[in-house]
Formats: sequence, structure tokens, C-alpha cells
Amino acid sequence: MLFALVLADPLFTTCSTTEYGNYDLKSPFGKNVKIVLETLPSITSSTGYNSTAIGEFPDKVTGKALCRGDVTSSACQTCLRDASQKLLKDCESKEAIIWYERCQIHYSFQNITSLDVYAGKYPDMESHNKSVSDPVHFYDNVRFLMDNLSNEAALNRSKLMFETGEIKFSRNKTIYGHVQCTRDIREDECQNCLSSALIDLKGCCSSKQGGIIVSRNCNVRFELYKYYNTSSHLITFPTPKGNVMTYYETKFTGMEIMDRRESNGVCGSFVGGKKPSRGDFEKDPADRPTMSFVDLALASDPIALPQPQQPAFSLVKIVPADKSSSTDRSVNQMTVSSLLPR
Repeated sequence: MLFALVLADPLFTTCSTTEYGNYDLKSPFGKNVKIVLETLPSITSSTGYNSTAIGEFPDKVTGKALCRGDVTSSACQTCLRDASQKLLKDCESKEAIIWYERCQIHYSFQNITSLDVYAGKYPDMESHNKSVSDPVHFYDNVRFLMDNLSNEAALNRSKLMFETGEIKFSRNKTIYGHVQCTRDIREDECQNCLSSALIDLKGCCSSKQGGIIVSRNCNVRFELYKYYNTSSHLITFPTPKGNVMTYYETKFTGMEIMDRRESNGVCGSFVGGKKPSRGDFEKDPADRPTMSFVDLALASDPIALPQPQQPAFSLVKIVPADKSSSTDRSVNQMTVSSLLPR
């Protein structure tokens, strides 16, 4: 029952008789539209994507259909059949496209494979009206997730140019997302399309709990609930160690910013690297070597030196090495799922 209700309402429909002109269903062009729309559901259901063309100019009609990569063959065919009937009933434009959550279908008087100009649409879904409390941090996670999915989908055609994944945003919140391209475009075209869609996604939905952008050749979506049906494996994307700058108080008036990655080895590198000019640190000037000694030390093999004494001053507070530095500090975990061709 829920599935039927979803199909009853398309996400978005483009049907402009003003822009493309209209047709009569009884005309040769209209008959070809009917054939294309009735053919696509059956020839697409087993593969998830297909295209076809009927007739000769000026009555030629081309069409293509795409189902979301996780839906079953029967669900794909049902979705496309309903979409085709919707277009035949409500649209008399010479070019039209309709999107549902699980499928989309497109016909045109033009060659569809040459229509690579991106034109994203933002369906106004009620579930996307809620805002998040920390939009900047939230969308950083969304973008991290979607960028990784986009690379996987665009560069690995064996995955049907479709990718889903999830990333842990907080202890009790997980972000789920998917990206998909139609399989009639090249890898670089897919990547460009997805990049444009992600720009639109940020514009419409960076502070929302969900968002979706649909277009002719690619779609992107994220939600705070799992809306797709795929098995998945876990991939962890750790935050690079040492990239978090921490403030440490000193006995001086200022605050020092230290990178923990550097502090782990500061003792050895700081003293060892300064051996020839040990005088930089000695409190008593009499203990500082002469420049001739420095020249000799730099030009010769390593020599034994006295243990450095208390420095006259210090601008760096030595921080003990973090014994847990080998552990993963990242709280972000991402699940990416891939589908094999059916």
C-alpha cells in the first residue's frame, strides 16, 4: 500500500508545451510517443536502465528510462509503467521527463544522448522542511559522504554508476545517501553532473535533515533514515591525525598553538637538530660554542657533545607524546554499498 502511494505522486515533472511544442496523440509523432513509453518499462526492468528510438524524422521519438539501483526488477517495471501512464495522460509536450523516488522516464523529439546540459530540479518534499541544529558540521558530513559516493559511482562503471552509503553524524544520528548517473554518459560527464548536483544540493538543503536533486542524467539524495534497500560493507574514513590544533597554556602571557603530531617527536628533533649550534639554548654565555666550533661541527662527522643545560628562555612547552596516538580519533564512519549488475 505504501509503495502504491509513493508512485501516485511524482517527485517532479517537466512538461512544457510552450518550450517544446505539443503533439496530437493520434498523429504519427503521438503514436511513436505511446510506443516508446509502453516499451521502456519492459525492456528496462531487468537491467535498471535502457533507451530506445522509434520512427524517422520529423516523427522520430527517443526515450530512456532509469530505475534506482537498489530496486527489484518487478518494482522497477511497476514504477516505470505508472510513470509512462502519467505522462501519456497529463502531458502533450514533445519532450517530457518525470521523476519518482525509484525511477525516471524521459522522451524527446531530439536525440536524448546529446542532451548533456545539466538542469537540476529540487523536488519540494515535506520531509525536507525540518532543519538541523548544527548545519555547518552537519553538511560537512553530508558533503564528505556524497563526494566519496560520487567518485565511486562515476569512476567504476561496473557498479552501474550507482552508489549508496552512510556516515555516522552523531551517537544517535546517521546520514544515508545515494548518487546515480544514467549509463549513456561517460565517466567524466557523470562526475561533472554529480558535482553540479551537489552544488545545487548545498544551495537548497545544507541546513535540512534531507535533500534531493534530480536531473536528466544524474540524481543525488541524502536523508536521516535509510530509504534504500541494499546490503552494505563498512568503510571507515579517519580524520587525519594531527590536524586538530589544540591550545596549551604556558607561563607566558600568550597562548601557543601546537600540533600534536609535531609534539610527539619534539624532544628528539628539537635538541638533536640543534647540536651544532647548541649555544642557542645555553643560559651561560661562557658555555656557548664559538662560531669556529660551529663551522667545524657542521663540516665534520658527528661528535659527542655535553648534555644541554637549562635554556635561558623557551617559547615552546613540550607536550608528552600521546600514548593513544595510534588509535583512530575519528568518530566518522561511512558505509558504502555496491551493486553487481543484474
